[in-house]
Amino acid sequence: MADVQDKAGGKAPDEYPCLTEPISNEGVNMTDEKALEILRQIFAGNRFTQYVGIIIDEVSYGKAKLSLPIDAGIHANLTGHVHGGALYTLANTAAGVAAMSTGRFIVTQSMTVNYSRNIVPGDTATCYARVTHAGRRMVDLTADIYDGQGRLMVNAVIAMFVTGYSSLIPAKW
Repeated sequence: MADVQDKAGGKAPDEYPCLTEPISNEGVNMTDEKALEILRQIFAGNRFTQYVGIIIDEVSYGKAKLSLPIDAGIHANLTGHVHGGALYTLANTAAGVAAMSTGRFIVTQSMTVNYSRNIVPGDTATCYARVTHAGRRMVDLTADIYDGQGRLMVNAVIAMFVTGYSSLIPAKW
């Protein structure tokens, strides 16, 4: 796949080098469940998101719900509060999953994060990300993170650059 021209005009990247075994969607109509299965398999090979503890809960076209059980030993800063970088990582990953659900390979170009409250270890942060625009070169998204009581903690606006298109998830489904 590395030598195939992508729809954005550049070279398509190798299909998900983190996969431990090939995945096929041949002959399958894409559904929320199938996209969830494929994206979970892809992210199972991402050692960073695995270490952080991010869970992909739900996926639909252009949307994703991810969660992060807050562990004091991993996510807390020096004052015992959750490190902003842990919440940033959750929002960025959720945005990436939502963008990938549109069949695009992406990288983050920019991200603006507004923190309105923190979360305590032992609670679970839940992030809802959605695509607001999916173009040939850019994908724009929003991501909101809530604590276990449903209170908004973080709002993020993300711009992602399209680097190619996937053969596993169609651009429209």
